[in-house]
Amino acid sequence: MPLGGRIQAPLDIVPTKELRKRIPRGRSAKWHLYLVALRGKRCYNVRDLTKGQKQVAVLGGVRSPKLDYTTFYGNWKLLDELSR
Repeated sequence: MPLGGRIQAPLDIVPTKELRKRIPRGRSAKWHLYLVALRGKRCYNVRDLTKGQKQVAVLGGVRSPKLDYTTFYGNWKLLDELSR
């Protein structure tokens, strides 16, 4: 979103506990998470989605709660708590 000639990037801060709950079972030691912030302040993990599923995500959202990170969109609360 342009703001005074600059682009303001959305920030998603997801607590470690929440990330651990969302790691798919049976994965190797590494798990890649690709969060995409969309207009309307929605945020989804699109890492394992097909091209068609990504288009659906952009148009109407993702139905899987494990892929939906919208509640963490613009979440500065965790940083505020750590900075005190």
